[in-house]
Amino acid sequence: MSVRWALVTNAAIYGLALFLYASQAEPDLVARFAATLLAVSLALMTGARMIEISFRDLNRLATTDPLTGLFNRTMFTELLSDAIKLKDRSHLDSTLLALDLDHFKKINDRYGHSAGDGVLIALAGVIKQTLRSNDHVFRMGGEEFFILLSGTTREQARHVAEKLRLNIRGMEVIPGHTVTASIGVAQLQAGETMDEWIGRADRHLYQAKNRGRDCTVG
Repeated sequence: MSVRWALVTNAAIYGLALFLYASQAEPDLVARFAATLLAVSLALMTGARMIEISFRDLNRLATTDPLTGLFNRTMFTELLSDAIKLKDRSHLDSTLLALDLDHFKKINDRYGHSAGDGVLIALAGVIKQTLRSNDHVFRMGGEEFFILLSGTTREQARHVAEKLRLNIRGMEVIPGHTVTASIGVAQLQAGETMDEWIGRADRHLYQAKNRGRDCTVG
């Protein structure tokens, strides 16, 4: 039972008690009891609504990155665990993309951290526009991101990664500056642990960096 309905139920019980008492009282007392019941019910419902909103706000703060609005590490672990369970139970393919902006430190050093934040916010928008609604994006910190593509094979994921890489190159955040990204691709293998899966995606990302950046490996 939600907090709201629990409070409303308590209000109903309180109201019943008032009614039983008021039914034996004078008419003017009955009216006063009715007014009291109405005021208490409204106060409880308003309070319950505020509590529900607070719970939603706390959950959002606990699971999202404050700058970009993307999921954070907490949701990353939870959703990857779900993907592994689906693989074991239903053989549903999932592929992980490890994405890192190239030379992001130079952007901060040359243009300032506000400009760097603007690039990260724009990147989050480009990623969400490129992906499907059932895909998930996570900011792990700094310029490091992971993307979980559900029901997607390695070949399909490479196509998505290349489309995303080109869309990132097309961002116009800082005049005269081209933003690029390196991407590692790793399809979940049967029996693979979460750490092993993440590790393969990371290794492919570093291979992309070593190949000159602005490319996809995996």
